[in-house]
Amino acid sequence: MKNFSEKALQALNGYYVYALIDPRNEKVFYIGKGIHNRVFNHEIESDKSPDSEKIKLQTISSIEKAGLNVKRIIVNWGLTESEAFAAEASLINLLNFTSEIKLSNIVAGHHTHESLTVEDFELRYGAEHLKAEDIKHNILVIKINRLFRWDMTPQELYEATRGYWVLSIDRAKSIEYVFAVYNQLIVAVYKPDEWHYVRQMIDVPRPHELKNGINKEIEGKAYFISRNYETLDENQKFYLHKSIAELKVSQSAQNPITYLSPTKTTTFLPTENIFASQSDGENNIYEEPDFDYVIIKTTTARIQEYGGNVYEATRRAWKVGERIKQYKYVLSVVNKVVQAVYVVDRWRMVESGESKGRYEFWGKEATGLKFDNLIGKTIPAKYRIKGMASPVVYKKYC
Repeated sequence: MKNFSEKALQALNGYYVYALIDPRNEKVFYIGKGIHNRVFNHEIESDKSPDSEKIKLQTISSIEKAGLNVKRIIVNWGLTESEAFAAEASLINLLNFTSEIKLSNIVAGHHTHESLTVEDFELRYGAEHLKAEDIKHNILVIKINRLFRWDMTPQELYEATRGYWVLSIDRAKSIEYVFAVYNQLIVAVYKPDEWHYVRQMIDVPRPHELKNGINKEIEGKAYFISRNYETLDENQKFYLHKSIAELKVSQSAQNPITYLSPTKTTTFLPTENIFASQSDGENNIYEEPDFDYVIIKTTTARIQEYGGNVYEATRRAWKVGERIKQYKYVLSVVNKVVQAVYVVDRWRMVESGESKGRYEFWGKEATGLKFDNLIGKTIPAKYRIKGMASPVVYKKYC
């Protein structure tokens, strides 16, 4: 059967909701809503796209190759469009919650919410909101919206939270607690014992994801280890299952981490608080270093995007040439003032994504008096001439 008769179409009387069932296991694999002959269109789409990566179309193709036909069930009919949307969404939620076989719907439906137990609903929507004054520790907030499921085991939640993240381990060592956050709800609180970079390969999270080796994109990301992650102290119990909705947490989709600290002014480590201030008088005299370096001028807005992490905002990804590889030291400059000096382990060209062809570096903060003396100094006017469009300035020692 490829379409309804005119008489059947009249009986449908508007929108309807339907299900596609795999006859091999009698399981629903797709819920849809439509009008007229919509329910038949999926098989036509499958015939036209035999190599499609859509799970729905792959399932239909597999059924037909087995010499069988997809079962099509009209669940309800005579609906308005808004009624059909609501019914579709409700069925998708229910089946995804109760069925061992997840639906192949790419879109969950309009105006839909995931199905929750009453306990989980209370946790999510009845959570007490943390205030700025409630933060008594150095906190790292990690948003795990894409990885979280309500039915996760404690180990799965721990593994999803602890890596892999773009951050500086030097800064992470000051973190006392890590919040795992799903849609502003703190679903877990961990006390990190160790921090490592992926390239060290020490008890890495989700090792199956690295079975083919580590690539250049992930080797510099960081993760933590919490030896007794299921044992909570009193502070962890206080923070757990509270909402961070009223805290000033970065909403950047590109960087899911934010630092919180027990400051009197704000819970979010604002860029102005982590920046070195301009030195006054004689203390602000900039003396040319006795080494080759590059100045990378970044901005408060950019650093904010990286969760207040100056290193991450400085090290990537710049439109420069191979010449950059000659330089071992980087001065990070914000508002004309030197914020940090980094010693470069290596430069590399980004090979994919939006930053393809640009350069970034891996390194660490340079230590020693000659580097410390640069912090807070205003760079000379010749390095900040109006019209100097490039944020990267090269300086050779001679």
